[in-house]
Amino acid sequence: MIWAVFFSYLAHVTVYTLNSINRQIIYTKITFLAMVLNVVLNLIFIPLFSFIGASLTTLFTEFIGLSLMFYYLKRYFGDSIRYVFMAKSIFLMLMSSIIMLCLIKFVSTQLSFVISIGMYLVLLYLLSVFTKEDVNLFKKVLTPLYTKGVNKGE
Repeated sequence: MIWAVFFSYLAHVTVYTLNSINRQIIYTKITFLAMVLNVVLNLIFIPLFSFIGASLTTLFTEFIGLSLMFYYLKRYFGDSIRYVFMAKSIFLMLMSSIIMLCLIKFVSTQLSFVISIGMYLVLLYLLSVFTKEDVNLFKKVLTPLYTKGVNKGE
């Protein structure tokens, strides 16, 4: 089941992206398709393989859902999807998780969480995950929010 969670977490990025481009209906359709697929596969594989069949069915369903959403986004955005950014992000997520799991044996859960987030940020910088364009866009988004709150006393 842990691998299904991996695909589920990755799918969150596609879900938020679909929401931001006003394509929630695509997410709804893919989720419905995945639900039907999951029920049908569970009816087949749970009697044959018990909880392992249910786990594999969930893993497969999560992978198919992620793949379909990514496929739609690839068609929507074309070549503007940056695969290197995605690969670095997945690598960073895995490294931070591994660091946290290793540290948890030696320090408290909270401290290992804080250290793994710190390592994540250091790795973000070292791998140059964000371009100058990304940083400028981020500043452009935050600046009006900050100045609006300061100027109007909000």
